Amino acid sequence: VWKQAKYHWRRFITWTQDTMEDELNTLLDGYGEQFVINFS
Repeated sequence: VWKQAKYHWRRFITWTQDTMEDELNTLLDGYGEQFVINFS
């Protein structure tokens, strides 16, 4: 598991804010409108 996870982590730490927001939005699109995340 660690061998696979460390490559995902390396890719994750190189993300820009825009990339992170896009990935988060893509992930959360699967949850619908029942769940809301607010980072304020």
